[in-house]
Amino acid sequence: MSKTIPSFSDLLLSVENQFPSKWQEDACLTEEQVDQLERISSAASESAGMITSGLAALGELLAWVGTTGELSNESLTSTGWLIQHLADTAGQLHHESQCADYKLHTLPRSAPQKPTVAKRGAGGVA
Repeated sequence: MSKTIPSFSDLLLSVENQFPSKWQEDACLTEEQVDQLERISSAASESAGMITSGLAALGELLAWVGTTGELSNESLTSTGWLIQHLADTAGQLHHESQCADYKLHTLPRSAPQKPTVAKRGAGGVA
């Protein structure tokens, strides 16, 4: 039995699967989840922006090389695969950012939970 090598997107957190859905009955976000979703949204959006800028720079590089003709076929092929992988990654990051924003704007916040203390002593069962 052969095992597939995981792709980069398999390493990313799936906001849709890891956080409550508005379709779940009584779904709400804890303060910790709100904080985590805000950080995910920000990091994913920033990373996608940096990847997009890098892709634009690679496009400009390839256009320049196209006019001078100074790039080996191997380098061109490797660059093409890199661009494809980066574009897929940027798309996944953008999707996770959108999912985080959606959950932040559609799910209610839960009330702060008070820590429960087991009652011990006369008549209490510990």
